[in-house]
Amino acid sequence: MSIARLTVERFKKAIEGSSGIKSVICARMPCDSNTLNKWLGDHKSLRRAYDDECDKMLGVAHSVVTGNIQVALDELQEDGHKGQVDSSDAKWYLSKKGKAHGFGDEPAVQVTQNVLTLAEFNRRAEDRLRQVAELDD
Repeated sequence: MSIARLTVERFKKAIEGSSGIKSVICARMPCDSNTLNKWLGDHKSLRRAYDDECDKMLGVAHSVVTGNIQVALDELQEDGHKGQVDSSDAKWYLSKKGKAHGFGDEPAVQVTQNVLTLAEFNRRAEDRLRQVAELDD
């Protein structure tokens, strides 16, 4: 039995319609994930094809989420705010797309810069060593 030769074109065909799911691409080739990752790293045109396929799926998911939000809005307007709607899509959308407006689920990170002189670093190291020695006593 002969093993089919791996080519950029064969990988591109395997990527098409895969939704960017690597296990699907590997099954279509067939190859393992390490081989796929190596080819994606070595061939820019293949990486672009893979990224484009992933972007298509992100577009679909984005459409579903925004569609669900629109349906919820329509339901609220129809029943005069009497009903309960699932707001999970709206919360997710705000956490990802509304960061610039103060929405988001990631904690705020404060960046500080500490500069130590060599003398200060050595003094702190000696203090730590003394504390450890005191624990052993």
